[in-house]
Amino acid sequence: MFIHAFKSLRANPMRTLLVFGSLTVSVTAVFLINAIAHGIVSSYSTILRSDGDLIVTQAKISDTFFSDVDTALIPKIRKIPGVEKVTAMIVGASPVERLPIVAVYGLSPERMERYRLLRGHYPGPGEVMVGRSIAGRLPMPALSIGDRRFRIAGVFGSDTGFESGGVVLTLKDAGTLFHKKASMLFVDLDGRVPAEKVIAAVAALSPKIEVKSTESFVKNYHQFRIIETSADVISLIALLMGLISIASIMSVTMLERKYEFGILRALGYGRGVIVGRILLETLWIGVAAYLTALAAALGILWILRRLPALQGYVDGIITLPMAVEVGLAALGITVLGAILPAWKSSGIDPMELITRGSRA
Repeated sequence: MFIHAFKSLRANPMRTLLVFGSLTVSVTAVFLINAIAHGIVSSYSTILRSDGDLIVTQAKISDTFFSDVDTALIPKIRKIPGVEKVTAMIVGASPVERLPIVAVYGLSPERMERYRLLRGHYPGPGEVMVGRSIAGRLPMPALSIGDRRFRIAGVFGSDTGFESGGVVLTLKDAGTLFHKKASMLFVDLDGRVPAEKVIAAVAALSPKIEVKSTESFVKNYHQFRIIETSADVISLIALLMGLISIASIMSVTMLERKYEFGILRALGYGRGVIVGRILLETLWIGVAAYLTALAAALGILWILRRLPALQGYVDGIITLPMAVEVGLAALGITVLGAILPAWKSSGIDPMELITRGSRA
């Protein structure tokens, strides 16, 4: 049966190429959409998880970019039992020289050490450290962020695209740029006091702040859910387009092969056998299209990571669970696109099929 299916594919090269092409394009699109969305979520969540058991933000804000937390709370938080360390960060975005938008991170001194210094030194007042992904596109030895000039103190590397394509400066300089004290505070716990008690104690310091565990914050961050939901919806549309294309092509193909089906029915083959053959043929195409789409998506993502214009921000990730889910979806739409036309065409009376086929 496998050999017969392969021969049938070779006997109908145009149909094979059309189904293969439609499915490959759809699955590649699904891979890219989900990989880029997953990369965005993974990159930003890595930044948030990198330091601190608790995250303190401004209460009732829609995004961390708009959060403004008073750094005067830091010494008060440090005095709470169970707190080991408190650091602060400002997250913003601004034009930097010729680059239209660059991620800007203002950090308290204790947080600077998590950035891998490649050359130079960590920034002091009036200085910045630039990410490896954009270092070659910026002038030396100084640059402009907004309407301010900073001397370049060094270059850092990071496995996170959002950081590698950004600039780092002191918390005070970033505060002057963005007119805020801090976007968020990160609180490290020493483990001697339950996290729930520390959260309650920190929250009691001000009605203007919101305190969550880092994992809870990342899990419930609504921007992540918007990105993931949008990716799911667009992926579903891409899969439906692939399904419609496959079903249309298979419907035309079944009309062309009715004479063949009539002969098989006359020889005693049941509908199930005929449909099984068609499904096996399309599964061959589905597996080949899936592997091609996976290779194409990996290649495109590799190129996107290295495009200077993207500044390292597009860092798509294809995980094993994602590869499995997309593979099952690809095979699913292949089967659905083929089974209905095949079942319909194989159910007509054999003599009628032969008669129609002989007139074609």
